Amino acid sequence: MLLDFGVAHYGAGTATTALTLAGSLVGTPAYMAPEQAGAASSLTPAADIYALGVVAYDCLAGNRQLPVQHAVAALGQRRLASVPPLEQVCPQVPSPLAGLVARMLARDPAQRPSDGAALRRELQALGPLEAGAPAGATRPAPPVPPPPLSLHSQALLTSESSSSSSSETARPVLGTRPPCLGREQELTILEAILAHSQLESQSQAVLITAPKGLGKTRLRQEFALRAQRCSRPPVVLLGVGQRMSAGAPYALLGQGLRRLCGIVTTADPPAAYHCLSRRCTELLGARAGARAAQFLSKLCALHLPEAALPELRAALGDSKLMARHLLWALAEFLRAFCGRTPLLWVLDDLQWGDALSISLLGGVVRALGDYPLTVLALGRPEVKLAFPALRHWPNLKEWTLRGLSRAASERLVHFVLGDKAAPSTVARIAQQAEGSPLLLEELLRAPGEAGP
Repeated sequence: MLLDFGVAHYGAGTATTALTLAGSLVGTPAYMAPEQAGAASSLTPAADIYALGVVAYDCLAGNRQLPVQHAVAALGQRRLASVPPLEQVCPQVPSPLAGLVARMLARDPAQRPSDGAALRRELQALGPLEAGAPAGATRPAPPVPPPPLSLHSQALLTSESSSSSSSETARPVLGTRPPCLGREQELTILEAILAHSQLESQSQAVLITAPKGLGKTRLRQEFALRAQRCSRPPVVLLGVGQRMSAGAPYALLGQGLRRLCGIVTTADPPAAYHCLSRRCTELLGARAGARAAQFLSKLCALHLPEAALPELRAALGDSKLMARHLLWALAEFLRAFCGRTPLLWVLDDLQWGDALSISLLGGVVRALGDYPLTVLALGRPEVKLAFPALRHWPNLKEWTLRGLSRAASERLVHFVLGDKAAPSTVARIAQQAEGSPLLLEELLRAPGEAGP
């Protein structure tokens, strides 16, 4: 029997049913080895061993353990994500066989059987196998994580002071909400980074820069929505830099922290501090929570209703000492939070942020290296000159967002105008937009521009 898993379909709605494309990727992305997904200059037979390991895993587990929403996303997952141990998802698989499949799926080619002959020898060496559990045994339940905090919701938490973040859906164009076209590559990378942060429990930091109008906000909106469709969706915090408050100490971090603690802008100072103190105590316990709350009140720009701690009073006159205390308090708070649920912290319009927030957040990403915290920062190109501390963020992934391709621009015009648009109209609008999603949408809204 010959089975081609590149053309086999598993149920409905799966993302790995795309056929192998001649003249494109040599192989089906879901079965490609990490070095193959990374476009290695030379491949060995170990890449085929990996593909066979994926087939063996799918057959023994009874399902695909890394579903994705786009074929290209499979490439990112091949390089970053891991699958649960086979014995965990299917306990009746004999341990020696599960161990061999795990070696076949090793990211490092040197750790796999070198070729088919080596794999055959290892299979023969296994000898007769006994099931690890009775066929009717119930699969062990995965470890139950601590319950999430009593947030208002697991959805996007936006800053109430930011008019630009009042809605996390794209603005309608001529009565329709256009999809995020032409950004699949960027979204795939972001999804892979988020998956890596959660699966490997590692903090991640990303910086995306682009001039005004190239779609940074639309990109993070779409990414935040996709993040909520994960099997374990993160809590998403949004902070947006404001031109009027640019440079204000800790203004950018304070937005998200206040929202995370349930502090509304209209709350009186005692009530606001009570919310902060209660959340800190819930996470850290009475003693550590009370201490952390007093320092975090400085980030949230809250007035302390009672006498401050002596160490807080001492730090008020020493900026370096205050920075150390604030790093401790925020790191402890987020460490406890991320121990319960993943966190995605999005900072938009970073060019209007503040140096203290950026420096402190870099320290937090470093301190929470073993926790599922992902920070996504977006800003204009000048942000790197304005805030040199960005260069010190650990393991920073950085890229520049380019304009939309002509083809993506035309697809967007077609989506909005439908079949009624003449080809000349579509081409004219796409050409005038010059790759700017913002200008493209404004051209579509302009009276007469969408006409024939």
